[in-house]
Order: sequence, then structure tokens, then C-alpha cells
Amino acid sequence: MEAFQQRAISFVPETTYLHWNTGFPAATVCEKLDNGKIWDLAKRINPSADISTISKLTGYLRQMIFYGGKCNDCNRYCSNSAMCPTNIFDLVKEVLANCTSLLGDCYWNGVKFECCDEFYSYLTPYGICYAINSLQTMKKNSTVGQRVDLISNMATGPGKLEFKVFADAEITEIENDPHISSLSLSQRGCILPHENPLTMYDIYSSSACISECQAKIQLQLCGCVHHYTPQITGWRRTCDLAGIMCIDGYAEALCEITSMGSPELNVSCDCTTPSCTEPEYAMIPVVTTELDTAAWSHFRLEMMALPTVRYRRNVIRSKLDIVVSTGGAAGFFLGASLISVVELIMYFCIRIIPRNHPPNNIRN
Repeated sequence: MEAFQQRAISFVPETTYLHWNTGFPAATVCEKLDNGKIWDLAKRINPSADISTISKLTGYLRQMIFYGGKCNDCNRYCSNSAMCPTNIFDLVKEVLANCTSLLGDCYWNGVKFECCDEFYSYLTPYGICYAINSLQTMKKNSTVGQRVDLISNMATGPGKLEFKVFADAEITEIENDPHISSLSLSQRGCILPHENPLTMYDIYSSSACISECQAKIQLQLCGCVHHYTPQITGWRRTCDLAGIMCIDGYAEALCEITSMGSPELNVSCDCTTPSCTEPEYAMIPVVTTELDTAAWSHFRLEMMALPTVRYRRNVIRSKLDIVVSTGGAAGFFLGASLISVVELIMYFCIRIIPRNHPPNNIRN
């Protein structure tokens, strides 16, 4: 029984890579800081203000719209909400670019595709971002269907998604035994897709779990969550200006939260269990001094090579093995078998059946 509970899984390497289809990592694009738009927005909000007031309002709007977990200017300049508006989502629409004005000239393995057909917007802790090949956006847009299949194999070669910052990715995949779902969570040591314990995200991953834990800690410490937290029915309450200032006081500790939690805040996060289907990506950055003077920034995310090794999570001790082992031990030591069990049941059943028939009179 101890082996069944603690050693039911084994990992073995596989090298039969000729027919593998390797998934490409998700790429997420978040717009960062447009001072010109922020300045124009500040002047529209308070057209009669002087330059000093506009500068202070610009600093506040910059840190709230492009929120990174900390708002220094909230405490520094915002003595009242009239000076610093809190309807951030309405202001975001006036500043952030939409998909068509943000993304362009997208290529997969040298073949051009329409960026906004594949990049979907979703809310992240850093604002509204656009992601391609992300499970979080695929599920929400499943009726649309993915037009570009970001799969790499021996026929296609290593995948290359272009819009150009140089980074190579090395992928370690894990294949699961079909019987893995018959084991408990503690036995297999990973979370299956249908077991998602999160409420903020449709798909479980370690990073999504930590993000939700941060939101719960914000709620616990300040009674609210910041404005870029995904909608949660029942417990989400968006912070007002006082709430943002409260979160700002814990900003450094909140940013350093790990899968275990935060010793500094004396809180824990139950995010140490990985996903059963989440691959491991080892990013190897390549720095270039080549400068681009065009109006666009170019990025390239490329696989270094197709993987030649992947790991398989095998079930070596299932519930059926327990039944067989128990029956074998009983047969060996006690001489028992399935027929013996049936005979034992029949014996006791016959004993409890009432005998109402009179004895036969054998005499004439």
C-alpha cells in the first residue's frame, strides 16, 4: 500500500521524436508607456490646470494605466479623487492602442498571417494584453478557431514566430499515461486540465496560480484588488484611491510572492503543484546591438531546435494492481481465491435463510 500511495508514478525519457508535434510557447504583447497620449489625456481631464498640476496628473495616470504593482504618485500627489480620477478603465480606452494599431507584419515560419486574427486580448495583472497561442485566450475564443496552427515537427522544422526581439527557446515536454487520471492528486503530483482549482483563470498554470494568490492577498490586506484583476463573482472588489494606496504599501512584498507565498507578509500560496500538461521552456536570450529606426519594434521568438527527448509520466501502480496483489497474497498465504469468497458468502446466506419446511416423514 505504501508503494501504491507514494511511488505510483515513474518518469521515463522518450527519444522517438520523428513523429512528434511540438507546441509553440504563447507570446503576449503588452503596450508600455506612451507619454504623449498620457499628457494629452491629462489636459483633457483638467483643461484649466497649470503645467505643474498637469505634470502631477500625468504621473498619476501613467502609473495607473500602465500599472506595475506600485503607484508612487498616488501617495505623492493625490490628496483627493477630484485631482486623481479613479475611473481607470474608461481612461484606458482613450490611451491604449487596439490590436490593429498595435500589431502588424506577423509571420509564422516565413508565412505572413493577419495578426489580429490570432492575437486575442485578455486582462492580466499588468493591464490589457494581446496573446497568441495562449490557452487562456483559446478557450474564450474557441468558437472562432485558430487560423494558424503553431505546431512544429520534422516536416515544418523548428517554429519561428516573427515580430523580432531575439530569444531562443528550448522545450522540455512531458507526455502523460492515459491512466494518469485514475490516480489521486497526491499520487501523480500534478493537476490535470479538468481539475482547475482557480477562479480567475480558465486554465491552470503555476504562474496563473501565483497571480490569483496575489489577488487574494490584496483582498485580505486591503479589502480590495487593483483595477487590472480579472472579474471574480462573489469576492472581487476594485480598489478606490485609498485601496490603491494601501496596496502600494505592500507593493514590494506582493511582487516577490512565490509559489510558496510570502514569509514577509506571513501568507502562503498553494501553488507548488505543477500542471500535468505544462511544458518547460528554457529561454536563452540573445542580445544584439542592431538598432531599428522604424516606427515599429520588431520581435522574433524562435525555437533553437526541435526537441529530441521528452519525458513520459507512466502509471506503474494502479488500483487494479492493488486488487491483483491483494488477491495473490491471500491465495498464497491463506489458500483463498475468488471462488472461496463466493462460497463463503453463499455459506452465510444459506445459514440465515429460514427453514419453514417440515421434515419429510420417511415412515409409511
